[in-house]
Amino acid sequence: MKKLAGTGVAVALLMLALAACAAAANKEPSRAMDSDPRILDFAEVKTPSRPNAWLVAPPGTVDGVPGEPAPVLPMSAEAAAAAWRGIIESAPRTRIIAVSPDGLRIEAEQRSAGFGFVDRISASFIPMDGGRSTIAVYSRAQTGYWDLGVNKRRVRDWLSRLAEAASDPAPDEALAPVSAEDPA
Repeated sequence: MKKLAGTGVAVALLMLALAACAAAANKEPSRAMDSDPRILDFAEVKTPSRPNAWLVAPPGTVDGVPGEPAPVLPMSAEAAAAAWRGIIESAPRTRIIAVSPDGLRIEAEQRSAGFGFVDRISASFIPMDGGRSTIAVYSRAQTGYWDLGVNKRRVRDWLSRLAEAASDPAPDEALAPVSAEDPA
């Protein structure tokens, strides 16, 4: 009987901790929105200070240092954005919130299976010379402080799928990071 009571207390404490994480949403208003308040302006994005976000971006795209460099994609920005929309649409509990008029900026959200926590995923496709493109991606939890690496794993998985979608005879170049000298 004592063992059951101890288990109940542990479950109750876990539930309280999860509720506290959900309530600890970032209270700072974001000025990083475009004229459509649902579309992120990457020029306003700062390096994430919390461990519940992951940012991939080419040099000079954001105010700060991304978690990793952006890949160069051997496809046009339009084709890459279309492939990205397909990746989003195939992901569980995920929906597209907004797409810019040119189709190159996409906002999505994904909910966690267990508690329905919402993560926001913003992507911006940037055309480059030679029919290539690159991408800036910012995935972040809307509530809480930690995400146990979910956003980082999601971004890496989706970028891997995007590289697979790019029909390039040299797959090593599909994930070559953008350099500061590479003209955008």
